Amino acid sequence: MEQSYIANTVLAILITITTWLLWTLGELRIDMYIAMYILEYIMIKTLFKPKRRGIDVLFLALVGVFIIIVSYRLWMAMCR
Repeated sequence: MEQSYIANTVLAILITITTWLLWTLGELRIDMYIAMYILEYIMIKTLFKPKRRGIDVLFLALVGVFIIIVSYRLWMAMCR
């Protein structure tokens, strides 16, 4: 089986488990869900290295969004 298919399958399983786990724990903040999904994508991208043609713009955009989310949470924690 091609490595890209395995990476996509593992990513889908991880996102499903994360959604279920965060929902079970009662998490209501959407930024927590998005940050966890981004971390899973980065983890899968690093472990499986699925083939992409050209520059992976999605990866760069997700890392940027993750940095914004973490910066916002840190700012809110420091302002309290």
